[in-house]
Amino acid sequence: MKTVLYVDDEPALLDIARLFLEKTSEFRVLTAETAKEGLEIISTTHPDAIVSDYQMPGMDGLEFLKAVRHDSAIPFIMFTGRGSEMIAMEATNSGADYYIQKGADPRALFAELTYKLRLALSDRRDETEEQRSKKTIRTLIDKTYNAVIIHNEEGKILDVNSRMMEMFHVTRDEALKYSIDDLSGPGSPTVIRPDVMKKVLAGEDQFLVWEARRPHDGSVFPIEKFLTRINFGKNDYILCNIRDVSKSEKKLETDAMILSAVDNAPEGIICTDSEGKILYLNKTWSDRLGITQTDMTTATISTIDPSLTSELISQYAAAPDGTTATFSTTHQGPKGPVQVDLYCTKQTLNGRVILCWYAREKARSP
Repeated sequence: MKTVLYVDDEPALLDIARLFLEKTSEFRVLTAETAKEGLEIISTTHPDAIVSDYQMPGMDGLEFLKAVRHDSAIPFIMFTGRGSEMIAMEATNSGADYYIQKGADPRALFAELTYKLRLALSDRRDETEEQRSKKTIRTLIDKTYNAVIIHNEEGKILDVNSRMMEMFHVTRDEALKYSIDDLSGPGSPTVIRPDVMKKVLAGEDQFLVWEARRPHDGSVFPIEKFLTRINFGKNDYILCNIRDVSKSEKKLETDAMILSAVDNAPEGIICTDSEGKILYLNKTWSDRLGITQTDMTTATISTIDPSLTSELISQYAAAPDGTTATFSTTHQGPKGPVQVDLYCTKQTLNGRVILCWYAREKARSP
């Protein structure tokens, strides 16, 4: 039977963990509510494996891990509710065997913990430190949504995840034949790469805006890269986390086109909240009425159209989505009254009532 030390500042979780792990008859579970108490137990009991929470008062899980690694290679699993790639990466670099994020289903959660404990205890007999680190990194990057490339200081690619292969349209074997420069477009500031690599390997994380290139067809696209240092055994490498921002740029461009079209529509467009406060007034109508952006900060639609009382606005706001109303009225502004046909529709967006008012100016008498 293996002895497992579980350190967590939540007593209820300690009790649940003991029940789950000890019912297999494989483990005897010792518990501690602080890392300091855990270190005291280690010094006298010498457990076979350690499971630790990350966020604890006094000494957190990473500090606890580093203190353990100062004297021991005992299997160590970081078991935490804090979902963060950076925490996982630092835990791995500091010598954690596995990183498990706590979830809502305790049965599935502790089943995974049991499995990882078995692996960690087995791995310590059969694997080198570098092999364990590589396996942990592989698990981490495969679960990462963004594309990930691991490479050395010269830019030689050592590993990638499936998202990278999808993004660059390459197989794993093809990716491992390339360097970072092979995947960089002509718009990338490649001249700075050597200095950036040195900073990353010195422990300074770097964020870069870059132009990526797909090697098969030469197509380029904008990306953001976050680079951090990782460790395999005694060797340091660079983990490059990549986000494709081309869709973001296209969305911004589309949003700008839509806004321009709405701003310059031939009729007035006004959006208000459920109380009539103006959220948006298009350029066509602000110019026609002579209302400035400064006026907009405190204006309600009743300021423009006194016939739209608070009671009437509340009535429209309480109506079902899609309800419409059309009537003739007069809008007021610094440039004088404007006779209009007004069309109103009510919608709910993300739980918020929005009233959209469309004003078409009536033909003026000759």
